Amino acid sequence: MKKTFSVLFIAVLLAAALTACTGKKVKLSAEDFKTKAESAGLTVTDASDIYTDSIFTGAQLAKSSDGWYIAYLSIDSVDDAKEYYYTCKTHMEAQKTGAGSAQTTDHDDYKMYMQSNGGRFMYCAQIEDTFVYVDEDDTYKDAIKSVLKTLGY
Repeated sequence: MKKTFSVLFIAVLLAAALTACTGKKVKLSAEDFKTKAESAGLTVTDASDIYTDSIFTGAQLAKSSDGWYIAYLSIDSVDDAKEYYYTCKTHMEAQKTGAGSAQTTDHDDYKMYMQSNGGRFMYCAQIEDTFVYVDEDDTYKDAIKSVLKTLGY
């Protein structure tokens, strides 16, 4: 009985540890995106006039003092956000010009594609009905990744 309890206890601890390590991604509201981006030193502006497709319910650009940006989009549904993610990922993959690196994460609640190639750093991620997008000079890759980590995308 004691041995069975110990094995069960260890199994529960391992399951809890794995759940904590994978951690579910939580989408940011537009307001939370703005707050976190500004706390990371970026200037956030409304970009609804740039992102005018009918699936977008809101858009913001977070710009650094160096000129790179992260776009945040609210999309009308999770299905449309997933479709937009796959469209952007396909577009980014088509931009490959030779050797480089790419990383993909594809879970039900979180999708991410990151590519560094030909002097460009491209990133897109979808959490529920939100989406972030980056297409910048590779020089800023580390700074952008740091902000994306702060944002949880």
